[in-house]
Order: sequence, then C-alpha cells, then structure tokens
Amino acid sequence: MTDELAGQLTGRNAPHAAACVLWCRAALAEAGLEYEAAFEYYRETDRLLSRLPRPYDAAQAAEAAAGCLLASGRRATGPLADVAERYSAFGAAVDAAPCHRLLRACGGAPPQRRGRRGYGPQLSPREQEVARLGRSNRELADLLFLSPGTVEQHVTRLLRKLDVGTRAAIGARLSGGEDSGISA
Repeated sequence: MTDELAGQLTGRNAPHAAACVLWCRAALAEAGLEYEAAFEYYRETDRLLSRLPRPYDAAQAAEAAAGCLLASGRRATGPLADVAERYSAFGAAVDAAPCHRLLRACGGAPPQRRGRRGYGPQLSPREQEVARLGRSNRELADLLFLSPGTVEQHVTRLLRKLDVGTRAAIGARLSGGEDSGISA
C-alpha cells in the first residue's frame, strides 16, 4: 500500500503526502527491526514536515528517529534534547516530559527550567500592587508579607520601567500625570 501511494504521488506537488509515505516506510522498517533504515526515514520525514506548518508532526517524527537510534544501540542524547526543546517551544509539555525522562535515563541532562515568566517593560502584578499601595518599604513589607529587600527590588524596577527618579513620581506617572504606555 505504501508503494502504491508513493506511485500515485509521482509528479505531484504534495509535500505532506510525501512525508506521510516516508513515515509509513519508517514505521515498516522499525517494525521489521531495521532501526538504521527507520532512523533515516524518520529523519527525512522530520525534514519535510519542518518545511510545512506542521511543527508537532515534525517533532513526533524526530522523536521516533531518536527512539530508533536508541533501539540500534546508538547514543541519542542530542536528538532527545532537541525534540524536548521543540515540544516545549510550542507548549507541548506533556510530550516533552517523556523525552526528558528518557534523556535522564540515557545519561543526558534535560534542559534547565528557565524560571519565572518575565514581564519585560510591562509591570508585573506585584509591581502594580506596590505602585498602587504607594507606602514605605517597611509598610509594604508588612502588608504584603515580603522582606523589605524584596520590596526595594520591586520599587527599583518600578522606577526603571516608568523612567522616573522618585517614589512620588511613580504615583504621578500612574495616575495619568504622564502617558507612560504602561498600565497599572
């Protein structure tokens, strides 16, 4: 059936269908324990799908290729890390997790978490709260259950993001004294 489908695609511009034919060939080779051939087919499938708006399908093909590397006794930490990163990049954390587990089992280190979400030039929810309350560091620390040092960091970021020099200017800036382009 795979050969028949491939024959019907001859001379046609059908890149997704061509990738599907390769995927079928890869699955057949893998089922026949021909891991090297399966790896090559999956890798080519990934290459074709990566040119199309099919990032999830491409990542699945790359994951299958890495599985074939492992099954053939070859090292696959690089490809597994790449696949996990690709899944994570488009929010497929559920698919990235098995790759991370397999990567650890193979002696590789999964990518480190990148920490908390950054807000860039926008005010974080906590910075908005500190600006809105407009009290001294000690009062804010007691009120928000934070250390005075943490409050000081929030105030410092507020001053920088709002491009003002004093705490009093924060309130004026946010109350509409100037158009900051940053909403609190």
